[in-house]
Amino acid sequence: MASVEAYLLEHAAGPHSGLRLEKPSGDPSSPAREPGALPDAQDQGTDGDGEALVCKACRYPITTASARIEAFGAHLHDRMNLYGHVFRIRLFAVAPGSMCVTSPSADFPWFPGHLWQIAVCRSCIEHLGWLFSGPSRFFGLLPEKLTPLGRPPLERGRPDSG
Repeated sequence: MASVEAYLLEHAAGPHSGLRLEKPSGDPSSPAREPGALPDAQDQGTDGDGEALVCKACRYPITTASARIEAFGAHLHDRMNLYGHVFRIRLFAVAPGSMCVTSPSADFPWFPGHLWQIAVCRSCIEHLGWLFSGPSRFFGLLPEKLTPLGRPPLERGRPDSG
């Protein structure tokens, strides 16, 4: 595939979505992040720095591994909701293949000063995570809901072996 960004723009950000994939600024030969800022190689759903990450349920492109960011000291965060359920999320600057299905809420915030909205896949409406907005704007995505574009599709009813 010639350009992951072009693929995402064509398949996820459509002409009427109002979304666009931001290109990184600065010297392309310099590293995008400080050493240690990227997740470990064993982190599920975030392999390959420029690789497209797609919805595991329907294969719709959601973001790229190069959109990973750190906020509040890490890329990976574990957060508990009001009902005691713990979610592991990974932070991304953009997720043009997702859409928000709720209004911004300040109820039980996970990040100080940030409102949250539920983010789902634009194609199949699978819950993928949350959009956080406030002093900064970023997506907290559930790694078990994403897979690299090159991985074979998940067969319904069979455990994921990868």
